[in-house]
Amino acid sequence: MLLRAIQLQSHRRPPATDNDSYPILREEVEAAVKSLKKEKSAGVDNVPAELVQAVGEAMISTLLTICNKTWQTGEWHTPWT
Repeated sequence: MLLRAIQLQSHRRPPATDNDSYPILREEVEAAVKSLKKEKSAGVDNVPAELVQAVGEAMISTLLTICNKTWQTGEWHTPWT
């Protein structure tokens, strides 16, 4: 699984609010991917928006898993910090 391949590092997160218990929804990830601007430089992950959008459902599922795992554990990939 992709998440096992990513080394995670713990970081403190702000105190929880009532909204923190809800998972990130597939629709939110789909909207975020759809809103990515094309023909822009890739970020620290070196993955261009066009690739993320072209992969489609597989990418949405992977991103949803990563986002919810990060949200639940408060841990994220070190280069993202």
